[in-house]
Amino acid sequence: MRETMKDTFFRNLFLMLFLLMNVFLAIFCAAMIRQREAARKELVYQEQHNQAVAAAKLVDEKFSLVDLSAAQISAATWFPYLTSRSEILFSQIDYFERQEICQIIGNQNDSLRIARSIAVLLPYKDLAADRVSFWECEHYFSSVGLKKESFLEKLTAQLAEKYSSLVLYTNEEMQKEGNSFAVLRQLESGLSEEKLLFVYIDGRQLSNFLKNAGDNILGLVLTYEGKEIYSWNAKGADSGEFYTETIDNGLHNWTYTVTLKNETETFWNFGMLFWLIFLGLGAFMLEFATAWKLARHCERPVLALVERLGIRSDNGKSLEAIEKSWQNLYSQKEWLENAGNQYYQIAEEGFLTSLLHGTFEKESVVEHARKFSLPFEPQLFYQALLFSYLGESEKEFNDAMLHLQIACYQNEIPAIYCREENVLLLAGKRKEELESQKEQLLVLMDEKFPEMEAELYSGEIHGGFEGIARSYKEGRERQAMTKDQGQTTYYYPLEIELRMINSMKLRNFEETGELLASIRQENEKRQLHSGELGRLEQLIYEVFRRFALDMQMDAKKNYDFIYEKVGSGEGWNQLFSMLTQIRENYRQPEKSHELGWELVSYVDEHYDSSELSQQDIAGIFQISRPMVSKIFKETARMNFIDYLQKKRVERAKELFDEGNPDVILVGQQVGYENEVTFKRAFVKLEGMTPREYVKTRRNSGN
Repeated sequence: MRETMKDTFFRNLFLMLFLLMNVFLAIFCAAMIRQREAARKELVYQEQHNQAVAAAKLVDEKFSLVDLSAAQISAATWFPYLTSRSEILFSQIDYFERQEICQIIGNQNDSLRIARSIAVLLPYKDLAADRVSFWECEHYFSSVGLKKESFLEKLTAQLAEKYSSLVLYTNEEMQKEGNSFAVLRQLESGLSEEKLLFVYIDGRQLSNFLKNAGDNILGLVLTYEGKEIYSWNAKGADSGEFYTETIDNGLHNWTYTVTLKNETETFWNFGMLFWLIFLGLGAFMLEFATAWKLARHCERPVLALVERLGIRSDNGKSLEAIEKSWQNLYSQKEWLENAGNQYYQIAEEGFLTSLLHGTFEKESVVEHARKFSLPFEPQLFYQALLFSYLGESEKEFNDAMLHLQIACYQNEIPAIYCREENVLLLAGKRKEELESQKEQLLVLMDEKFPEMEAELYSGEIHGGFEGIARSYKEGRERQAMTKDQGQTTYYYPLEIELRMINSMKLRNFEETGELLASIRQENEKRQLHSGELGRLEQLIYEVFRRFALDMQMDAKKNYDFIYEKVGSGEGWNQLFSMLTQIRENYRQPEKSHELGWELVSYVDEHYDSSELSQQDIAGIFQISRPMVSKIFKETARMNFIDYLQKKRVERAKELFDEGNPDVILVGQQVGYENEVTFKRAFVKLEGMTPREYVKTRRNSGN
């Protein structure tokens, strides 16, 4: 066993299986204990509930005797004579019959065993008959210790409209007599409160009755119509845990709140604990053996694989040896895949290069295009876009090319990028599609990569595979022509121009003046002829002029005369003068802020025009397109495209809510030329298509 446990795979597998079995056993035991505990609590509850119901029935039996007494008295032969309003009939009750009536009432009192007194009350005669004699009502109440004035009127008021129903009544005087109370009942329905049975319950006798009824009864509260009539608590009932339950009387309008001892059954005992320990040890041993057996069965395929592969494992680390062998195989596979990908990319680049340079075999173009999954067909039109990247971050340029390709494919225009030649090759069925796509790519580059230093040269659009080479050749010629035209002998590096622009943006005009002076000093050393000097001064003038336009200065009014001096002997002095004027007229941020709100207002008014673009706005407000983008974003807190889409989608939702279900018509009304772009913007902002939105609104309306 010790040698077997040295194998890491077997040891980990065995411990995992053993742990899982212990977890499952613990869950099973917890579920069984929980189920048993729930059953025990339910059993205890049923027992206590039955005891509470039994205690309530004991008291109910006493009230049932009151009902029985009322029925016997009202059915007695002497009752009509006693309650008659005729003095002749009432006079027929002689002395002996009165003694008999008192004895009958006394027997009822004795059978109840919790009553201090029982009497028949006849308020209209001011007569009360109890076990002693016939009384006036006031004298009777005084004889039983009830001396409060108007007591009879309060009793009759309690019985109003409650025939054949027992009524409970108590007051402070009765409560002082050991929580005593009265039970009232009408003896005749037709006469309302004129014939009453009055039962004065002695609270002390009722408490003794409950005390003798059982040791488990600790308290009882009798509540009539929300008012507490009687309460009793046994000694020692103020401490410990109790079970309390409220039981409604099924016949009468009162409830019992019974308090019992909270009997608990002990779940754990010595015998139970012994059996649990015994079963736990047995389950532990069974789990150990089962986990060991399962681990051995699972280890056999691993050992067989090690033996078949001829892998040598040291110290029993079979799984580690297999993993190391697999890593070696995977490294070899990855190297082969990388080599294959490199050969594939080289072949693809070579094929694209041959197409661009026109050195391909016409018969094999379609075959090679299918091999490399390129969307080339002889009937398509092609245009080559050449990029000249002047920056330092190759990743930035590659990301830009990827975005341009994705944009083309979204418009269903195939676009293939040749990394070796920095050429993006567009293919389409019609020339108009390629021309439109080229313009969209220019706009996309300005919006997504405004600071990327890249120049674009494009050839014309031509048909067929020969058109690829022709378009590429034209683009190269334009690129070479531009470079030839730009070959000058003056000193004006791009780095200096960018530093001048940035220093002016940061209002560091001293640095701008120093840079301008250094350019002048260097070029004066070169002794440029007038043509080159004029070209240099024009370039610097255009930099200052573009900055003035971007900063909302009146360039035409203040600086046009300087342009006339450029190229003459006064050019440098005029450029320094122009820089001074720019410094003095530099717009404050508040004015730029005001212009921002003018741009936002213009978009709010013309958002439904499909022709609306940043380039149009730049032309209207006489500022550059990048400046429009910057000021608009600072003001609206979002870029131009997102704001325009949000504005259009919100208006489209309003039209849909007004009952217009035509998606295409609504899209045109808010500025979208086709449903595809409308749908794309709507899904981006609302998470659903316009048609789904219309359907949702229609269903909610129904």
